Amino acid sequence: MTDWYFLKINKLPFNSRRAQIRSDFHHEIKYILNPDTTGEIFNGVAVNISGTGLCLYVSNHLSEGQGITIKSIFRDSYKSGIVRWSEKIVENIYRVGLIFTK
Repeated sequence: MTDWYFLKINKLPFNSRRAQIRSDFHHEIKYILNPDTTGEIFNGVAVNISGTGLCLYVSNHLSEGQGITIKSIFRDSYKSGIVRWSEKIVENIYRVGLIFTK
């Protein structure tokens, strides 16, 4: 899953209206959907982060308002968030904007 995001990484749009600056943050992640009904763990790739959110690529569609919990990359705890937007890049590849909730 890591090969495809390198094709798009330098083409991310700059948005000067952001409340916080995003920093490059290229890490594979694992996440679960909230509420967690199946226990299934999904994989994704984070590409940038700020104090309030994260942009990532995933292979399954996430709807606006969907809650997820990032289970890897954060040392001391999981990080929960809500999908702010989702954009289909190609078949089974989505770029997702996540706003942290805790």
